[in-house]
Amino acid sequence: MFEIRNGILNRYNGNDSDVVIPDGVTSIGDWAFHRCSSLESISIPDSVTSIGALAFNECSSLKSITIPDSVTSIGEKAFENCSSLKSITIPDSVTSIGNRAFYGCKKLADANGFIIVRNTLFGHFGYNDNIVIPDSVTSIGEKAFEKCSSLKNITIPDSVTSIGALAFSGCSSLEGISIPDSITSIDHGAFSGCSSLESIIIPDSVTSIGYSAFSGCRNLKSITLPDSVTSIGDGAFSGCSSLKSIIIPNSITSIGYSVFLECSSLKSIIIPN
Repeated sequence: MFEIRNGILNRYNGNDSDVVIPDGVTSIGDWAFHRCSSLESISIPDSVTSIGALAFNECSSLKSITIPDSVTSIGEKAFENCSSLKSITIPDSVTSIGNRAFYGCKKLADANGFIIVRNTLFGHFGYNDNIVIPDSVTSIGEKAFEKCSSLKNITIPDSVTSIGALAFSGCSSLEGISIPDSITSIDHGAFSGCSSLESIIIPDSVTSIGYSAFSGCRNLKSITLPDSVTSIGDGAFSGCSSLKSIIIPNSITSIGYSVFLECSSLKSIIIPN
């Protein structure tokens, strides 16, 4: 029933609805319970320290799970598309949660359509045009709103200090966003492919703009960079074909390659000494 080697549970081959992982298992391996459609509940022993990538991916009947204090990391897509999952307890011991770990867990989201784990927003599964992120959130996780094509406007509270990689990537209807002064960096690809975004103001708190941060924002006509920014990552504005002018502040010491690639409307740029 269990394929276990060197403490790693590599695969579960049974059809039980309730599963108890044996003591001594130290890791739930990648794909271990992938597409176990009969699985409804699982008991994880305190010996387990990590949950691998896609470990419970597409376990469509899984309703609840408690992760013990021994676990420190949850792999990418670990619970992706667990469409029946209503309850999950994640202890403070968890320091790493992979990309799309809870993507598609629509029943897990709170009344506002958010999945929030330890003050980090990992996903939104509503279909609202306008979204207000609650004040309890301090971080927007990687790919949190990726490809939310109906999203037009979003309000980010001052409590948020970081926007993760690809957080709003592919939000093709996003027209307006206000970045609060609490944000210090914009991670790579954060707004890539936001093709309806026309203007954005970067606050004085931001010191770096990650690679491809605004790539493919083809309707972006203006952007204001503050003196606080010291670096612009590779391809940050590539494909911004409507961008006509930009002033690089004196604070910037490095500009990555292909930053303005295919900015076909760019007529004016000022680069400091």
